[in-house]
Amino acid sequence: MARSKPGSRSIARRPSSRSSRSCIWVFCEGFTERTYFEALARFFRDNGIKATPIECRVLGRDPLSIVQTAVEARDNGVGRGSIMPHDHVWCLVDRDEHHTFEDALRYAGRKEIDIAVSTPCFELWLLLHFGDQRAYLTAKQAERAVRRHLPRYAKKVEPDFPLDAHPAAADRARSTLSTGAFGGNPSTSVWRLLDVITETRRQARR
Repeated sequence: MARSKPGSRSIARRPSSRSSRSCIWVFCEGFTERTYFEALARFFRDNGIKATPIECRVLGRDPLSIVQTAVEARDNGVGRGSIMPHDHVWCLVDRDEHHTFEDALRYAGRKEIDIAVSTPCFELWLLLHFGDQRAYLTAKQAERAVRRHLPRYAKKVEPDFPLDAHPAAADRARSTLSTGAFGGNPSTSVWRLLDVITETRRQARR
């Protein structure tokens, strides 16, 4: 995933009324994650699927700082554009080489913040749109593997990305996890966030 300046943000379809409609807030490390979920929102819209608004905040920080920022935004947000009680709050983090990873998991558990982990990095989730991945990967190997499918890939999800394969990617991701929410290398629990998006999308159609 590509890191960015702390505090940068992206809105993938803001809600027309925040009083009743839920929003999914995603706090992440880099622009790769943001562009994926922006593209996913466009995919739903272009295919006539009424989707729950998704707002991504790109922080460019370590896992613990990402979770701490999400907790602060949830607990102290005020005014327009703030997190509402019926919203969903998620953190996306890479296992990678971060020293604060375990602390981030414990803090997220205490503060009841949902967290999706990719080992070694978010590119694994992208790779699963193309097929299974069972062998151990470093972050650089994961990026190279994505480029074998998308030669122009440069930390950004482009229009030619096969977003229609996200259900298959979720199935493959589930199979990489042994027990619990977090597995070894390779594994990703981004499918848990996709499950929430799918469920809230169904609710939005009612």
